[in-house]
Amino acid sequence: MHHKLFDKGAFTFNSDFTFHVSEYIHGEKGLNEWLMNYHGNTIKRPQRPTYFPEKSYLNWHMREVFKGPSRYLKDSEI
Repeated sequence: MHHKLFDKGAFTFNSDFTFHVSEYIHGEKGLNEWLMNYHGNTIKRPQRPTYFPEKSYLNWHMREVFKGPSRYLKDSEI
């Protein structure tokens, strides 16, 4: 499920591995469970540095695929 949502731009993460959900994504079934529970949190880093995604690919995804802007976080400046 997350792979498909990532490909559709429902969420992304930056080079600090902070998870961002688009403010344009809406729904009732699964939205909190699949996305909103992670919004603004840092996701687990890969076990090995060789598994880290290229920063240029993350930047491309944020710029070209992600349906931004990111949702507002009242307790953060993200």
